[in-house]
Amino acid sequence: LMAGEGWREEGRVVIELFYNAVSFGTKAPDLFPLPLFIATAGVSIALRDLTFFYFERPTFAHCLVVLPIWYNPLFLQNLSYRYDGPVMALGMVMLIYAVIWQRDKAWMNVWVPALLVALALSIYQLLIGFFIALCCVEVIRLVWERQTSEVIFPFIGRKLMAIGIGVLVYYATA
Repeated sequence: LMAGEGWREEGRVVIELFYNAVSFGTKAPDLFPLPLFIATAGVSIALRDLTFFYFERPTFAHCLVVLPIWYNPLFLQNLSYRYDGPVMALGMVMLIYAVIWQRDKAWMNVWVPALLVALALSIYQLLIGFFIALCCVEVIRLVWERQTSEVIFPFIGRKLMAIGIGVLVYYATA
């Protein structure tokens, strides 16, 4: 069985590149469940990193906080698509890292998340809503921790610039 492979025309180039890499060829054979295993490992690592980003010393209850990201009806149903589902989960991984990415250099705090957003948009364009939701959760967390406006507003500005640059890179490459 081969996939329809109309991803490039739909602006979803990363899906095609992923299946070319996994199959070591230019076609997308049915390799199920290998892509699902890759996606599950990627999501597990990203959710672990997100848990450690939210909590300094997470307990079992803290680990349950991030599970609704993975265990929600939209993403679980989307995993039933043999070709799109696992790669869409990898798009979620990219966006989780786009939110938690923090380095000392200001330009890296904008450009790396912007490139991750562009890659995620090249998988599934509706994932931009997931990124915005994660950013909103982070703003709520910063307010809850009583961070100053000197911390909150630059975070919002960096993420808005990442969205803008990511969308521009996506449109330029798709």
